Amino acid sequence: MASLAVSERKTAAADAATIPPTTFIPSAATGSMIPTDLSEEKRQKMTQLCDRLGDELPVPGRTDLLTLYRFCVARDWDLDETEKMLRAHVQWRADAFPIPRSYWEKDPLFLNGAIFPHGRDKVGRPIIVVRSGLFCPNERDLDKCIKAAISCCMDLFMKQGCFSKVTIVYDRQNFSMSQHLDKPLLKELASLFSDNFPESPHAAYLYPCGFVLRGIWAVVQYFFDVKTRSKVFMLADPESFKEHIDASQLISAVGGTSDYVFDIDAFTEAMPQIVVDPWVEKAPGEGVAGEPSVVAAGEGVGGVNDGSGEAAGESKDS
Repeated sequence: MASLAVSERKTAAADAATIPPTTFIPSAATGSMIPTDLSEEKRQKMTQLCDRLGDELPVPGRTDLLTLYRFCVARDWDLDETEKMLRAHVQWRADAFPIPRSYWEKDPLFLNGAIFPHGRDKVGRPIIVVRSGLFCPNERDLDKCIKAAISCCMDLFMKQGCFSKVTIVYDRQNFSMSQHLDKPLLKELASLFSDNFPESPHAAYLYPCGFVLRGIWAVVQYFFDVKTRSKVFMLADPESFKEHIDASQLISAVGGTSDYVFDIDAFTEAMPQIVVDPWVEKAPGEGVAGEPSVVAAGEGVGGVNDGSGEAAGESKDS
């Protein structure tokens, strides 16, 4: 695993030298393609998974091979456990959608600008900015916050054209334990991503770190699964962000040069009025139903291979 991490950093650095930070290129590194050298045994397990669920899995879900792959990876290719997880996910989708923007857009958490997407890391993964110093646990509505998170993720992937991993910039400046600590929100977000957006987080970079943060992490780390916990990194200073993210893609509060200022009106107006389940019905403006998905060449729907060789490099531990 260590060699893979080094390889990815080298690839990211090479990409950063030739590709504008705002460019998104589907690849194994962005999580938007199935590794080209996936074993026949694992391919067969994905087929068996579809067979087990049968008609319970909507047709777009059966052709969404990247999502099936991500669920298999999340359960270490244990077919019984993956089936259980995917069945729960299908039911979750039935319960969660549709989501009208009007339901959550006035929630104080988003009015405060505590969570929003902005920029891309050096490989092209979208960045989610979390500013815990703007959390408002006594004012926000937990269900509205979770529905907003679902809406934002689905909209991000639809606009991007496919699923990808995301990088989280977690800004703890001005955070107060007594005013801002929101364990219920963190627990629900952890459950949402672990259960229904598996393999989504690439990394979460937390700044500033210190005694208080390490104490909080000792408690809340157990809200996250083991794989997700391994992707959390505590940064000593803002300069540390720039190893992973170009300064132009970072907000100024964490040492970046982006002049972006969160605007709640622009943020909400950019979102669709209703977010529907793309496995069940087409979203407004979309021709056919189906979640955006990019998979390896030869896999069927949306085959893309960037030729970088990263897919072969990452699949060994998948």
